[in-house]
Amino acid sequence: MKAHYWFILFLWVAVRMEAGGKMAVSPSATEMLLPFPSHDVELASSWVKQREDLNTAFLKSLEPDRLLHNFRVNAGLPSVAKPLEGWESPGVGLRGHFVGHYLSAVSALVERYEDAGLARNLEKVVEGMYACQQAHGNGYLSAFPETDIEVLETRFTGVWAPYYTLHKIMQGLLDVYLRTGNEKAYAMVEGLAGYVDRRMSKLDPATVARMMPIPRMRWGA
Repeated sequence: MKAHYWFILFLWVAVRMEAGGKMAVSPSATEMLLPFPSHDVELASSWVKQREDLNTAFLKSLEPDRLLHNFRVNAGLPSVAKPLEGWESPGVGLRGHFVGHYLSAVSALVERYEDAGLARNLEKVVEGMYACQQAHGNGYLSAFPETDIEVLETRFTGVWAPYYTLHKIMQGLLDVYLRTGNEKAYAMVEGLAGYVDRRMSKLDPATVARMMPIPRMRWGA
């Protein structure tokens, strides 16, 4: 089976399992795989709750325009925001993957606490990313250029982990859909999955095999 099928299969299974689709597994296995609904879990006053409060405060401090900066620049859209540092620094090959984690974390908090401020910021980020995907016009969505993937396909080195990053973006958007019901986020996942499928379908098995051993190339989570 070609490697790109595993990527699409992972996405399909995630959607089916988390969105309530029926899978050919026993009831006991389903019960083990499904997470607790967030509203069924309450954190008592403890160091765990303190960490959650600390993380929530940090997420609230992040400005949507700064999170979107690299995506907009990559899509040829204007941005005057100050870029984030660390993993989202403009010169880092993994830029964009932190935003995927942001989407997952904030969607979980919005589902759990119905925080209006975080909900607004989440919607702004999703809308901004949607505009970027539309600007690319082919389903692609990332904070790094498509040429990074071309380098991986032809040189098999010289880039960090493009598919690892795309997975984080897709998972973040999928979490937004599953936890908040944002249909546009789901459409964006489908668009990016289609892009990956079309791209990987053009590669022969030998090329895929040469891409996979790259130390910084991570196919999954």
